[in-house]
Amino acid sequence: MNKIYATLLVHFKNNNNGGAMTRFYTIVLSLCFSCVTFAQKPSLNFYTEISPPGNYLDESGILVGSSVEMIEELNRLAGYRVKTKVMPWTRAFNTVLKTPNTALFSTSRTSEREQQFHWIGPLLRVKWVLYKHYSSALKINSLEDAKQIHSIAATRNDAKANYLLSLGFNNLDLSEDNVARMRKLYANHNDVILTTNLGVQRLAELAFLDPNELEPALEIKANDIYLAFTKDTDTEIIEAYQKAYRQLFQSAVYYEIIVKWYGEKPAQEIIKSLQSQ
Repeated sequence: MNKIYATLLVHFKNNNNGGAMTRFYTIVLSLCFSCVTFAQKPSLNFYTEISPPGNYLDESGILVGSSVEMIEELNRLAGYRVKTKVMPWTRAFNTVLKTPNTALFSTSRTSEREQQFHWIGPLLRVKWVLYKHYSSALKINSLEDAKQIHSIAATRNDAKANYLLSLGFNNLDLSEDNVARMRKLYANHNDVILTTNLGVQRLAELAFLDPNELEPALEIKANDIYLAFTKDTDTEIIEAYQKAYRQLFQSAVYYEIIVKWYGEKPAQEIIKSLQSQ
């Protein structure tokens, strides 16, 4: 702040007129008020898992992804400083449930979770899909067929897995390592993997596998994913992020993020599906 003050003072003194100095003091006061407002806002902790391409660590260990970029833009628009922590899904989910002023991304909005969080979004609409290796002769025409297969790789406590469990599935191989799940499919330890249409390709790539060897076996349903704040979150924080979301969704930045990570055609389909609800 002192450097900004000194730079502005030199600039306006060089102009050597009353109008310039008036503008100087106006700018300094505005900066001061902005700094005070920002300082008064609490810093927030957000939690996420490794779930490409929404959120994952790149080769340098930096958290990247489509959801990460959306969240960063929401933080900027809402005016909050945020520290994001990466951990296994169950731990992240339970941490947010019991910790005030924290949030989880990206998470599916389901009837079971509806009253547990304040929901900001949707960020994306995805399809839940069972994928198989192309060499498999397995045919799955319905959920009832899927109940009969030997093993489905799925994420523990994930909305997709919980949905199948609620339908009576007892053949889920549950873990919290998404990359390891993909490797088990290619090694024929599982018949299919339960993931999303937008995440499957990058997940295979992170496992150093060829995504072209995957085929959809059964599309289950579509679902929207959100930024979810714990219920014990200050109202002003929720309102700030709801406003920030409206600004982001109506801006070119949202479309640019979607195109960057998913391509032009999928981006158009995603936005069309969200606008239709």
